[in-house]
Amino acid sequence: MNNAAERTPDDPMKRIEKDIRTGEYKPIYLVYGPEDFLRQKIKQSFRDALAGSDELNYTYREGPGTDEDEIRILAGTVPFFAEKRLILLENTGWAKKGAEGLVSDLDALPDSTVLVFIEREADEKSPLFKAARERGICVACEPPSEADLLRSLKKSFEQEGYEIEPDALEMFLARCGGNMNTIACEKEKLLAYTLDTKKIRREDVETITHQSLSDRIFDMVDAMAAGRPQEAFRLYADLKALKEPNGRIMGMITTQVGRLFVLRELDEKGLSMKDMQTATGYNYYAVKNSLPRCRALSSREWEKKWRRCLAYDTAHRTGKMDETLAVEMALIEVSLR
Repeated sequence: MNNAAERTPDDPMKRIEKDIRTGEYKPIYLVYGPEDFLRQKIKQSFRDALAGSDELNYTYREGPGTDEDEIRILAGTVPFFAEKRLILLENTGWAKKGAEGLVSDLDALPDSTVLVFIEREADEKSPLFKAARERGICVACEPPSEADLLRSLKKSFEQEGYEIEPDALEMFLARCGGNMNTIACEKEKLLAYTLDTKKIRREDVETITHQSLSDRIFDMVDAMAAGRPQEAFRLYADLKALKEPNGRIMGMITTQVGRLFVLRELDEKGLSMKDMQTATGYNYYAVKNSLPRCRALSSREWEKKWRRCLAYDTAHRTGKMDETLAVEMALIEVSLR
């Protein structure tokens, strides 16, 4: 059994792909972290490469109720007419606590056994984590930074033979957020929509990608911040047509206006774009497009508007004001100059 220590790679998929390509597997892999899409992608890669349609030499168990004794027995069994036996375990909780017996058996297991743990959470002090780090590979699946996502997305579009404008790329990421599943689905739609030209413009992204509720609220508050009440009321009517509850709309307006207040305050202090993103919760695209609106008023004026929205939000929640009236008063309040 290979006992050489392996460090977590910068790009976990490249390391996994290398092992799959060469067929030189480590005895144990621990794939963990909050990025669901990447965890599932790695999981499927192991399944396809080591098992395929072979059910005799493949075992999958999920959940904290997984029987450790059963896994120890299966792990010690040589494969039937195959080179490898894959045991894939998901969300057992063993990467935080437990599996001491299985870990103690690792050195005695046949070289043909490959253990793959797919866990959302892990504790570096747990026996399983230490074993995977010392005898195999630990892969941390963390959400990529926005800068990394932009570079990766641009490259992925180019590999498909498409050219995407910088503004279109930023809007695409703003619409999808950091959710990799959403990015994958929306990308397929966008590629199909622009198949004839293979050139993706901002208008294409606006037309084909799904706009979340927070995006719609952002557009509405943006119209309010620009002093365009008619547009704000039109966008509000669109939300009502989609049967979004007034209480939720009012709460999100209050949150967004509060962020504009903070953004303007940070801008007045001369903070960087990155620091503004961190403080407001906005992505790069949102901060970039909000700054011109914010600068129309001082931070003190924005604070007054935010406090008025907060008062309307509180009034409708306590039954002192009708929900529709609260939203409409907020629209007017923020739009006024």
